[in-house]
Amino acid sequence: MRGNVLRELMKARKLTPKRVAEHCDCSASAVRTWRVQGTVPLPPRLRRLADLLGVAVADLLEPEGAPTLKQLRMSAGLRQSDAARALEIGVPAYCDVERGRQMMPPRWIPVLASAFNVSRKAIAEAAESCPQQVRRTLERGEES
Repeated sequence: MRGNVLRELMKARKLTPKRVAEHCDCSASAVRTWRVQGTVPLPPRLRRLADLLGVAVADLLEPEGAPTLKQLRMSAGLRQSDAARALEIGVPAYCDVERGRQMMPPRWIPVLASAFNVSRKAIAEAAESCPQQVRRTLERGEES
C-alpha cells in the first residue's frame, strides 16, 4: 500500500484515522498502520477505503510496472480463498502462484480474468511478473 498516498488523501479530505476506521469497520490503530507502514488491509476494507477516498483501489496499491496478481485480486475485492474457489483448487496452490513459487497454469488465465474483471492480457502480464516478485523479495532479505 502506498502509505504516503493514503496520508495525502486523508489530509486533503480532512479525514481522521478514527473516521476512516468507522467507515472501514476496523480500529484507528489499523488505519495508522496502513498509513505509516504501508500494510494492505483485507480486500473488503481496501475497497471501502478507496470508496471513502474517492479513488480506485489500484491508486492505493504500489505501482511497479504491470500489476501483480495480488494487486489485481485485491482490486477486485477478493481474498485468496475466493480466487482459489473460482479456480476450483486449494488455497495453498493459489498462494504458491500468487507469491511466485510456482508458475501459473495457462488454464487459469481466463478464469482469473473473469473473476478479477480484467483482461486475459493483464493476468498473463501479472503471471510473468511472479518470478520478479520472488527475486525482489529475496533481494530485500525477506521470505517469499
